[in-house]
Amino acid sequence: ESLKKEILARAPWQRGVVFGPRLRSRISPGFGLEDSPVEKVGRSKLQLAPYLSSGGLSGPAGKVDKGLWMMGCSDSHTSMVIDYQVFGTPDMVVTADGLGQVALKPVLQICFAYTTVEEQDGEHYTVRKMV
Repeated sequence: ESLKKEILARAPWQRGVVFGPRLRSRISPGFGLEDSPVEKVGRSKLQLAPYLSSGGLSGPAGKVDKGLWMMGCSDSHTSMVIDYQVFGTPDMVVTADGLGQVALKPVLQICFAYTTVEEQDGEHYTVRKMV
């Protein structure tokens, strides 16, 4: 009974837990991901930072591609940090109708996609969502 409770507590079909999440980050030119490896500091044997850092993201995810990370499962308590660096802001100017020359501001776009289990009319099914 105890083992069953432990397994169910960690299963992705529990309320609030999603599975197969992917996090995508896109940024303007002039910005980049700080993805240099995290070095161990001091002599302590237990240092999690080198193992929880992947491609500019610190947290329970692995880098799939530049600016794309994947996790096994996630819930509302899962925390991640994306480490950006500024290389310089290039002059990006476009011509807009009625406004003339307009300078573009830096943009950061983040998308989080995941699969969850939903119930409708007593039937359970999986659905992919994006926020």
